[in-house]
Amino acid sequence: MSSSSMDSAKFQQMLE
Repeated sequence: MSSSSMDSAKFQQMLE
């Protein structure tokens, strides 16, 4: 896991 900042935002958006 390199970029957690971007991944986190994208992951949350995907769940929504």
